[in-house]
Amino acid sequence: LGLVDLVFEINKGDRDSYKKIRAELESYEIENWICPHNSFRSGLLSWQIRARHKVGYKNWNTQFFFHEKIN
Repeated sequence: LGLVDLVFEINKGDRDSYKKIRAELESYEIENWICPHNSFRSGLLSWQIRARHKVGYKNWNTQFFFHEKIN
């Protein structure tokens, strides 16, 4: 496989979209989770996902959701 195996798109502000993706992700064994968004809502979703390693932006309101934080 390539660098990224799967990409999920969530409609911003659509609660059902978040729930659907979260439920679907429960069926996967996730090695690395990379969150490309610098928002609290994306950080919270990342926190709820079971993954061995989570990477996201270092921000005052999301830094606790990730194992590795980037500027």
